[in-house]
Amino acid sequence: MDFILWLQSYSTPWLDRFFIAVTLFGMEEFYLLAIPLIYWCYNKSEGMRLATVFLLSMYLNSLLKDTLRAPRPTMAEGARILFAESGPGYSFPSGHAQGTVTFWGFVATNRKRFWFWVLAGMITVLVAVSRPYLGLHFPVDIIAGALIGALVLLLFFRLESRTSLIPGSIRQALLIAVAPLCTLPIYRNDTAGKLLGFFAGFTIGAALERQYVQFREQGALITQATKLLVGLGLVAALRIGLKVILPADFWGSWLRYALLGLSGTCLVPMLFIRLRLANTDETI
Repeated sequence: MDFILWLQSYSTPWLDRFFIAVTLFGMEEFYLLAIPLIYWCYNKSEGMRLATVFLLSMYLNSLLKDTLRAPRPTMAEGARILFAESGPGYSFPSGHAQGTVTFWGFVATNRKRFWFWVLAGMITVLVAVSRPYLGLHFPVDIIAGALIGALVLLLFFRLESRTSLIPGSIRQALLIAVAPLCTLPIYRNDTAGKLLGFFAGFTIGAALERQYVQFREQGALITQATKLLVGLGLVAALRIGLKVILPADFWGSWLRYALLGLSGTCLVPMLFIRLRLANTDETI
């Protein structure tokens, strides 16, 4: 708490707005934009691998939070609480810190360029600092989240160097997609439903795309921008529409996000081809 109060002693209206903007880089909406962008417009395989390690990291984060049930800082302790909607639930470990380390660490490792490592490091540090500045996390939450994110990333790359973590067939994808449901007896809530559902839909959709769609990610800048607008518009409409239709429980969240993942990896690419925004690999 002393660190939070010290950090907030430098607060200004401008810094408040700045750190609220920065913390958006660690929220669900950012990842729902960034991961499809990589999958649709840059590299399908990299997008699939990124989604896999990121969802694994966030599932572990949610499990630890729900198990440890550590409280967040409160106004009663003297902290200013800003943008509280970005920090629901428990505090330890920080999902923002863990998510940014996992996401940007993966992307920077694949870029292998010094300037990108600098950029990734700056974003990760700024997001981490934004959390105690906004009064939403203690320093120990940030440190633990960052270390766990780095460990998950390290283990993922270690396993990937020994065996393929991407399913080679639709049957394998189905098995991998439903395997995490064996954890339901020990952990089951809305967040788990979202993460496991998105993982299932993303995995199955990517396998279907590889076998039946085979769209080409690359294209002219205007084409890529159009793909992004069309794809995100469709996913956003589904996300809102399904929330109205499906119940707000584990299975409702699981099905909703499974359909979002399936749409993002298979149905949206099919639409790209129909709209002549992407070619199939067979025509290259």
